[in-house]
Amino acid sequence: MKFLKKKYQNDGYIKLKNFTSKDKKFKKISLSLNRELESAIKKTTINKLGGYIIGNLNVYPGKYGFQILNILKKNGLNKIIKDITGKNLNSFDILFGGNLSLPDKFNQHFHTDGDFNDKMILINIATSDVNLNSGPTEIVLKSHQKNLKYWEFLFQKKKFKRLKLSFGDLIIRSHYLWHRGTINKSGKNRF
Repeated sequence: MKFLKKKYQNDGYIKLKNFTSKDKKFKKISLSLNRELESAIKKTTINKLGGYIIGNLNVYPGKYGFQILNILKKNGLNKIIKDITGKNLNSFDILFGGNLSLPDKFNQHFHTDGDFNDKMILINIATSDVNLNSGPTEIVLKSHQKNLKYWEFLFQKKKFKRLKLSFGDLIIRSHYLWHRGTINKSGKNRF
């Protein structure tokens, strides 16, 4: 696991393929979550929500957040977090959220998810496939290593990577890794 810690510290993220892809309970939860989101979208005046113009909406997964966290723990998430950070998962305040990428909108502006000195990590689990066409997150490798003002970030040399995910893939990333949501060209909503 030293490899994971080194990769996380160097690149600002790690990707673990098929972390929950074979878990039948995770498949069922993901299907229910995605169905409920689609149903809620149909009942909502979505163009009045913050994030609609760009096309990336923050979504609270409700009861599914705890259910998914329990599956992640069952599959060894605590050991991975301990190996990467030196801390147990239960020493963190855990907040649930997700991102709904609407079709045919825009790229987000690059941003971080907190201040440089904050001590946070983000854990993303793919509840569906995320390919280059469905608006994957684009990260800037190694951008978490320096405390940069936005204008400094804009003018620095960058190495970009779009994070394609298969159902059940897990991403653990630094909160200060510069990233953005990209255009969803699939014609369908993607959570």
